[in-house]
Amino acid sequence: MKHQWSLILLENPLYLIVNNKPYRTKIRTITILPPGTSRVFHFPKDYVMRPVHFSLNSEDASLKQKPIFIQDHPNFPHILRQHERALSFWPKNKERVESIIWNSLWEINDILTVKEKDLPPILENAISLMDNTKSRNPNIKSIASELNISHNYLVLLFKKHLNTTPLKYIQKKCYEMANYYLTETDIPIKEIAYTLEFTDLANFNKFIKKHSSQNPKSLRG
Repeated sequence: MKHQWSLILLENPLYLIVNNKPYRTKIRTITILPPGTSRVFHFPKDYVMRPVHFSLNSEDASLKQKPIFIQDHPNFPHILRQHERALSFWPKNKERVESIIWNSLWEINDILTVKEKDLPPILENAISLMDNTKSRNPNIKSIASELNISHNYLVLLFKKHLNTTPLKYIQKKCYEMANYYLTETDIPIKEIAYTLEFTDLANFNKFIKKHSSQNPKSLRG
């Protein structure tokens, strides 16, 4: 059974009522509303809002069944750009729109997971930067330099708090995303490879086989 959720990106502060409870958001707020949520928005003049509605299988839904507000997060601009990119493909390429929106949802899920783990702020910032690169082989030294810490210290933080290295962390996440798209959606394999920024299908096949010992078609079943 599927349930419709809503993803709403609010660039500016807004007053709204969700399930009869008032909220006043801050700038750059990522809002996720679960199925059946009542909502009333009080828009100022010329306010632009572009909600995205999506469905999850109830047994697969990892999002909590309550409104989620992530306020003034550094990843907001990147998620907003993805949102606008998805809209640019609508309605000509609905499959690409679907894959881009799923990428945004994965990124939001990462934000929530990091918050639940109560990681050091410097490590949260590192993960945000890695999310924004969308690369399977990010330049870890550049990320460390941007955070004004050494490469070795960044690796130490990952090992201490996440029991992995930065590179293994990002590649594991990339595989989890690919695996979900292949096993839980009907998005074409070529489109999945494009969305995850593989240069061609051969590289995507090699990546999947390395992490699962199967090729994408076999994994999809």
